[in-house]
Amino acid sequence: MAFKPVQTRIQKLFGGQAILREAVSKMGPVVTDNGNFLLDWKFDTNKQYYWPDVNVQLSQIPGIVDTGLFINMTSRIYIGNLNGTVTKLEGKSSNQHTLNNISNF
Repeated sequence: MAFKPVQTRIQKLFGGQAILREAVSKMGPVVTDNGNFLLDWKFDTNKQYYWPDVNVQLSQIPGIVDTGLFINMTSRIYIGNLNGTVTKLEGKSSNQHTLNNISNF
């Protein structure tokens, strides 16, 4: 499947794990309306990332249609935590926050 080379490339470039998203109510992976698979990247929380560069590098990998990184699109971030609380981050731009210190969401 085409996701394997993409998965390997993400893990080699950035570390962490790129995991094929499995469907909940059917067998097999989630498939988008356009027939694409979704990879969820669990980044290494011990590394520092400059997210604008990560977004560009991910976008240049053949097979990646889009990322879930919203660079320069907001100045406020809300993160839903497993315990039901919400973490709110504010700044001039979302690039000020590395998310590396928020590993338990």
